[in-house]
Amino acid sequence: MQRNNIVNKFESEPETRILLASLKSGGAGLNLTMASRVILVDLWWNNGMEQQAYCRVYRRGQTKQTSMVRMAVSNTVDQDLIRIQERKDREITSVMLEGDRVRMTTNDLLSLFGTVGEENGRPFIITGL
Repeated sequence: MQRNNIVNKFESEPETRILLASLKSGGAGLNLTMASRVILVDLWWNNGMEQQAYCRVYRRGQTKQTSMVRMAVSNTVDQDLIRIQERKDREITSVMLEGDRVRMTTNDLLSLFGTVGEENGRPFIITGL
């Protein structure tokens, strides 16, 4: 409830220009298309979490140009997290690609989790909810 009140205030009051949220608190059911910038300061071992944070701002209904900045401190755990992300990205790429040839398409991957639909050329998973 409090999170919704804060997001509503951020959306409706032009003088409220900054919304601070951790990756965890901002990770579920949040639409922030009223924002235009994401500044990540709490890096995560999984790059997907960071991309999801950006997707809270850059999604259907967004009318502004958006950007994401990732801040990391040298000689700290941040560098270790970035190395883990890079390793995971390489491993995922090796599963998805074989040289220049696509081994597994986005639709192939999505079909592992449910029936795949498409809207405006973009695939999505159809759930039973």
